[in-house]
Parts: sequence; C-alpha cells; structure tokens
Amino acid sequence: MKTKVRKYRLIGKILKIGFFDIKFVVNKIKTIISDTPVLMANNPFRNVAPAMAIAAMPIVAVPIQDVHLLDYAVANTTVNAGYGITASTDDTYMGLLGKDPYTSNQQRERDRYELNDKDWNEVVFEEVDGTSVAKRALYQDWIRKNNYQQDAIVELNLPEQGINGPFRITTIKNILPQKKPVDDDPDDDYDYKPVTALFIHHPAEVYNITFEGLSQRGLTKAETLGVTYQHPIFSVTAGDWRLAGELQVGEKVLTKSGESTVTSIEKKGGSEPVYNLEVKDLHIFLVGDVGVVVHNNYLSKFFKGVEGAKGLIGEDYEVWLRKLFPNARKVSPKDLGAWQHREYDIFTEIGNKKILGEAKSGNALNHDAWISKVRSQLGQQHADAVANGYEFYLFSNTNVPNYVKTWCSSKGISIIETLH
Repeated sequence: MKTKVRKYRLIGKILKIGFFDIKFVVNKIKTIISDTPVLMANNPFRNVAPAMAIAAMPIVAVPIQDVHLLDYAVANTTVNAGYGITASTDDTYMGLLGKDPYTSNQQRERDRYELNDKDWNEVVFEEVDGTSVAKRALYQDWIRKNNYQQDAIVELNLPEQGINGPFRITTIKNILPQKKPVDDDPDDDYDYKPVTALFIHHPAEVYNITFEGLSQRGLTKAETLGVTYQHPIFSVTAGDWRLAGELQVGEKVLTKSGESTVTSIEKKGGSEPVYNLEVKDLHIFLVGDVGVVVHNNYLSKFFKGVEGAKGLIGEDYEVWLRKLFPNARKVSPKDLGAWQHREYDIFTEIGNKKILGEAKSGNALNHDAWISKVRSQLGQQHADAVANGYEFYLFSNTNVPNYVKTWCSSKGISIIETLH
C-alpha cells in the first residue's frame, strides 16, 4: 500500500488517582450508518456487488453492512504506537498503561488467538430486550471458556461497543479466514488486519460530516460520512483521537492519502440503524473513498478492580465516588457561576479536563420517577455542563435499564456503571 503519511506519536494522557484502581463501564453507542464504504483488501472469492475497486490497487470500498468476518480491512499502524511512553509506575491512565486507551482488556485477550482454518466460528448474538446484533468471529477455546451454546441466553458485556445485557446466541458456525493479502509497501503506515466483529444498533442519532481531500484515485473530493457523535476519528490538528461530534470545521483529519479537511458538520433529523466493526490487533479501520482513519471502539474508560460501590445508597454512594477523584466535591447551584441551575454530586478537574457528575444508586433509575423527574434533571445538568466546557457523566451502582441508556445516548450523556 504505497501511501506515505506523516507518523504521529501520541503521548499517553495520565490520570493520577492515588492508590485507587478503578473499573468503570461507560455505555455509549458509537457507530457508522449503512452503505458507508470501508477500505478492504480485495477478496476475489467474495461477490460483493456494491464493492468498488480503487484504481489498480488490491483494495475495494465495501459498504460496512456487507463486510464479512475474517476478511481483511486496511488499518493504520502508527497512530496508537506511542501511548503511555511517558507513564511511570505510579501513574494510571484509565487503567491502561502503555496501551491504546480505546481498547478493552477483553479485546486484547481475544487478539492473542492466531487465525487458522479450523478453530474459528461465527457466533451471532441478538439482544433480548432490544434490537442490537453482534456478529463475532470467536476462537473455539474462547467459546468453550464462556460456555457459549446455540439458543442460550448470555450476558454480553462489550462496553467498548455500547453493548451490555442479555443476548440470545442464534448461530454458531465454522468460518474460514481470507488469506492475508501481500502488502505491496511494508514500510508504509498501513497494514491489512482481519475483521473480528460486526455490530448493528437500532436506532441512533447521526451527524453528517463532510471531508475534503484526496481520494484513493488522487483526485480532490468532498465526501460526506454519517457517524454517531461518539465515534473516534484521528485529528491531525489535535494530534490525537477526537469524537466525531467534537470535530470543528477547518480541522484536519488523517486519511490514507494524507489529510482531509472538515468542511461541514450537521446533525441529521430522525434516527437510523448504524454499524461498527472490530478489527484485530490495531482496532482501526478506514472509511470513505478518502480513507478517513477511525477507531473501532468508543472512548471507553476502564479502571481495574475496585469494589465497594455495590449496595451503597444516596450520600454514601456519592462519598464513595468522590474519593476516587482528585479534590472532588459536591457543588451547589451558583458554586460554578450563574449558569449553574442544579446541584452536581461530583466536580473535579483532571489536567485540562473539567468533570461534572450525577450519582444514582439503588433503584433510582428503575422506577416511574425516571419519566417525571430524573430525565428532566439529567437533561438540564448535561446541557448546562457541556455549554460551559465540562464533561458530564451519569454514575450508577446498579444496571441501568436499556430505555434509559437509549435516552442518554440520544442526548450524548455518558453512563458509568460501578457494579462491584
């Protein structure tokens, strides 16, 4: 793959949280609309009619919903290479020292399995209380360890994909991997990596983002991609991953041909089905004819190990949470300025990030009061926080109902479940 681009080395962002080692699960749906082209290695044994050959290169642009498990996607090899290089043994960055912070430990564990022709299976999971679908390529040993059986109902916890809850296994069947293509330029910044999962969510709010840059044919092209707010895209301007909804007009993003410029961003009306891929090892793929570099995971924040939140009610849970953050405190109306209309259970500053949070314990999100009170409260808290440059999180020490997750996702509210 003959494209050469600048190499970016990311300095790991460090969050110091004393001696606490936390595990948080953040649920947000982060995905791409149907028919979005994904740059894939050409597989002559596939009959994908919509696929479009790119010049004379062995790459095709395949609609995301038509991507097959264990076919090879084009992936960038450099943008995550430098995470954690400044971290000491006393520092914790989301529990992921020296690792790409957008990728879960479970995903890394699955990455250790090597591809072969006999031990890989397509396992299809369908959400029991919703419409999400996960098609996953799993190694036989992983299936056995998790006791996956057809027609069984299992708890599927893939927070990096916005999936958490009961799913029914509808299919388990052997699959053969595509033979890995030969890289015509092993010294460039791109490689082929197999697709190990396809996720489908219904529905989601979508943003149309238009990029202008060089296509794979070397022509200047304006291309509009539909993505959810939370999808990470690599920003050349920031030298880091940025959520799609946070990109600014004029910002430059990394593409296979070098760079493209964001020329417009608009929120689409209504909602529609959206898709996401999981790519082995690198967890990156390229979308659109310009080849925008995107991550296959939403900005998940995993903190390892801590227990003690389960069973705490009210102020006890709030105090427990505040102990996990540096100099965290509760703030009453007007503590932060005239814009603040409601109390926040958590206020803290970490580096240049300002964080506000609301804590809900016990069954606070599991009864009818949600409709009349909690939803209105959270909506205003989130709107006020974001408008004034704060990140906002909803914390819960019980499983948050799916309809609450759906509403929060539609508003851009991050949910952190502390379930231990």
